[in-house]
Amino acid sequence: MMVMMMMMMVMMMVVMMMVMVMMMMMMMVMMMMMMMMVMMMMMMMVMMMMMMMMVMMLMMMVMMLMMMMVMVMMMMMMMMVMMMMMVMMMVMMMMMVMMILMMVMVMKMILMMMMILMMMMMMMILMVMMMLMVMMMMMVMMILMMMMMMMMILMVMMMLMVMMMMVYDNGDDDFDDDGDEDDFDDDGDEDDFDDDGDGDGDDGDDDDFNVDDEGYVCLKAGRNPNYGYTSYDSFGWAYLSLFRLMTQDFWENLFQLTLRAAGKTYMIFFVVVIFLGSFYLINLILAVVAMAYAEQNEATAAEAKQKEEEYAQIVELLKKREEEQAAGRARAPGGAEDPGGAGPEAEGQEHTAMEDFADDQRACPACWYVFADVFLKWNCCGCWRWLKRYLYIIVMDPFVDLGITICIVLNTVFMAMEHYPMTEEFEELLSVGNLVFTGIFTAEMVLKLLAMDPYYYFQVGWNIFDSIIVTMSLVELGLANVQGLSVLRSFRLMRVFKLAKSWPTLNMLIKIIGNSVGALGNLTLVLAIIVFIFAVVGMQVFGKNYKDCVCRIALDCELPRWHMYDFFHAFLIIFRVLCGEWIETMWDCMEVSGQTMCLIVFMMVLVIGNLVVGGYEGVALPLRPQPVPPGSGADRLMRSLDPGFLLAGSRSW
Repeated sequence: MMVMMMMMMVMMMVVMMMVMVMMMMMMMVMMMMMMMMVMMMMMMMVMMMMMMMMVMMLMMMVMMLMMMMVMVMMMMMMMMVMMMMMVMMMVMMMMMVMMILMMVMVMKMILMMMMILMMMMMMMILMVMMMLMVMMMMMVMMILMMMMMMMMILMVMMMLMVMMMMVYDNGDDDFDDDGDEDDFDDDGDEDDFDDDGDGDGDDGDDDDFNVDDEGYVCLKAGRNPNYGYTSYDSFGWAYLSLFRLMTQDFWENLFQLTLRAAGKTYMIFFVVVIFLGSFYLINLILAVVAMAYAEQNEATAAEAKQKEEEYAQIVELLKKREEEQAAGRARAPGGAEDPGGAGPEAEGQEHTAMEDFADDQRACPACWYVFADVFLKWNCCGCWRWLKRYLYIIVMDPFVDLGITICIVLNTVFMAMEHYPMTEEFEELLSVGNLVFTGIFTAEMVLKLLAMDPYYYFQVGWNIFDSIIVTMSLVELGLANVQGLSVLRSFRLMRVFKLAKSWPTLNMLIKIIGNSVGALGNLTLVLAIIVFIFAVVGMQVFGKNYKDCVCRIALDCELPRWHMYDFFHAFLIIFRVLCGEWIETMWDCMEVSGQTMCLIVFMMVLVIGNLVVGGYEGVALPLRPQPVPPGSGADRLMRSLDPGFLLAGSRSW
């Protein structure tokens, strides 16, 4: 059995080997077939490539023929270009000759222009030198006049100070205000005769009292008022007191202290100082500034007139030169016309070309005007135009305008009747009145918009003002119950200015104020720079002292409201000095920082900022924006406001 199994296995192996041999033979046959197919494909590709090469050779032959034709054409064109170049060279030679001639003429004109410019430059240099000399003379004259004025002020103040010092040294018996001999002050208290309230009585110095004829003794108790800086004990303090009186800063306190110490008779002294010093000498500074401003305007006008005359002379000289050149060209042979007879035609073509260029450069209509014609001009149909015409007649009627003016006056009266506290009925009455007037003004605006169209309505300044006020009134009514927006109620006060439309004098004053804003711009900037500079100087010089020595000026040793520890408060102090309130802040400064630097800084701020720049700002306003009839009320108002009035008065002084 085993032998049979082995034989069967051998037979199976033989069969398998035969199958494998057959499979290998089949694979070889298939590979041979594939190789034959690849070879056939390669042969076909070779044949196709040969055919493509033949086609390319044919195309190359065609291209070579075309290139030969192009070369022939290029040679012909080159010959034509050479001929054209020869013609152009001839034309260029002619043009070069013409350009040389033109350059000679231009050089002559340039030389003439250079000579004219040199003459103009020399004249301008002379003018500048003359202007500088005039300005220097004006400055010298202004300085001399200021020095003379200051000397006059100084002499008057010295005389007055000597008088006051003599008064205080005489020990007059008239040292109370109520006529009694047994009291020293106004409240009748015998022990209350020092101003600082320390109640220390006699200081032990035998030289600090005077004995009158009746035996009463006037003792010195404590130091002088206002940290000891208000007195007539020496020339310096008397000078400061008189300067304070002439600038009218807190002068009533000085008046009361002096009368309490010396008596009521010496009020004559204060009347004289106020009239001579404050009303006359201080205002002379304004007159001097006005004179300098008028002289500068005259110098500027003379300079402008001289420039116009020089320009007219130069134009006349150039016109004569052009006429001489035109006459020379007309006398030259063949110079008036072109040899080919094409001169007028060329000129006409050039004129047409310039007109075409101008048309090309002309701006196209803006989109805004197209939008305005479509949306802001309401002319849709004949019935609407008929309605607009009648509305225009109604809203422009003088009686309607009078009614609106009466409503404005009544609205002003209603706003003035508001007070605190108010009853509910009265508050309701004012609220209803506000609603009624707002409705009237809104109806006026809407009717004018319909009658005039928005395009023409907003071209009138008063209509724009009315629309803004009405819009703000409607916004205020809509937001009446919103917290924090009560400030919108203040815009109702702007309705008062609508009276200017029917009140010529108020209208003129508003125009004067509007025209003055532009002229005050530069001067306001100069004033702001001065305030900024002195505020920084005050903060840097005095700021630390206010913090370190604050207990000298404040009982609680806290910084007071007016100090220079930071820039903001220093700015406020300088602005206060420019407004004329300087003596109290200077006392505090001298108490914490010493007397010398405070006097220098405060006097510079007061003189430069208040008296000089402030005075110049007062006379530099354009107060005549339009002519007014002579002799009318407006003319009298203008003449009263005109700085020339003050100037004429100063010259008569």
